[in-house]
Order: sequence, then C-alpha cells, then structure tokens
Amino acid sequence: MSRTIGSYKNYDRDFFLVDLSRVPFLMVYFFESLDDQVGAFNCLFLEVLDVYAPFKRVKINSRLNTPGIHHPRDQTVDENS
Repeated sequence: MSRTIGSYKNYDRDFFLVDLSRVPFLMVYFFESLDDQVGAFNCLFLEVLDVYAPFKRVKINSRLNTPGIHHPRDQTVDENS
C-alpha cells in the first residue's frame, strides 16, 4: 500500500512566500469559467509548491503499530472468560 504525500525536506517558509508573491495570480481572472479560474489558480500555486514540497509516493505499513490500537485480526478471544 502506498500514499502520496508532500515532502517538506527542502521547505523554507520565507523563500516559499517570496516565490509565491511573484506568481501572477491576477491572470486567473482572464478566464470566464469558474472551473477554468480554479484550474489556472491550482496550476500556478502547485507549480511553486512543487519546488518546496514536491509530492512523492511512500509505502505505508497496513498494520497499525500504535500502542493501544490493535488490528481486528490480532485480537484473540479468551476462552476462559
């Protein structure tokens, strides 16, 4: 099983905000359709975000290893109770 997450390994808040401030978001209003405006905004925003927090696929263990939380298959019935 895998999941897509944002990697914040190279994230620098100050540089991210500077780059984000340089994005020409006003061009979004050139589109008439709201769907096209949202698509343009997402494209512009994700292009900057991809530099600082690129998406990557990671494997996750399907079994929970958290204390106090048990997987139903791990639970056994006590025959003496």
